[in-house]
Amino acid sequence: MTGNKRRRFLKTVGLVAGGTLATSAGCSLNPGTGRSMEELTRACRGVHNFLTTPFLPDGALDIEGLRRNVAYHADRHPQDMTIVVTCNLGELFSLDLQEHQAAGRAAVEGAQGRMPVIQGVAGGYQLTREMARNAEKTGVDALMLFAPPYGSSTARGVYQYMHRVAAAVRMGVFTNMWPGYSAAGIKVALETVGRAGGPTRPPMGQVAAEDRPRIEAIVRRHAET
Repeated sequence: MTGNKRRRFLKTVGLVAGGTLATSAGCSLNPGTGRSMEELTRACRGVHNFLTTPFLPDGALDIEGLRRNVAYHADRHPQDMTIVVTCNLGELFSLDLQEHQAAGRAAVEGAQGRMPVIQGVAGGYQLTREMARNAEKTGVDALMLFAPPYGSSTARGVYQYMHRVAAAVRMGVFTNMWPGYSAAGIKVALETVGRAGGPTRPPMGQVAAEDRPRIEAIVRRHAET
């Protein structure tokens, strides 16, 4: 697949960085930054830098280390880069609620307002909603919301989970639809992301690269109908 074809494909399914974000949840302004959804979309273009989460020798979260890691990028190359914390590589499932919120706050402080910060949230519905609300208080620019970890047999189930979590905050929400997190698979991922975007706004989603051939086939079938 050539670069141009790949970019057209990504635009078709709403995966290009800088697309948006759970509009059906009624997102408008981010209280932490004052950005509108359009401004947030523009700000999140470019590279999304998924940071690992540092820990101290005793297993405690290294808050100062995370702050320094984010500040390193903010001081050197903040243009066209978004910092993403507490996702898969960021030990999301190793953090308790207090650590998760502390990580978001440290990332915001390290970014110094020079680059957007996205924080990952996932787990059971109640836990994920609490994570989302805590993250909003830290001033992160948007959330990376993962599909429910034990899946759903229907697109409606995944959509309701994501919609209700997104509706609990007033900020942008990126959806992460890796099929490994959902028994509903690729078809549900596309249906859910498409429905979340609504009729006038393309959603932002993320899927595993190895599933691209299956996604392409589904996109082609949808385009022919």
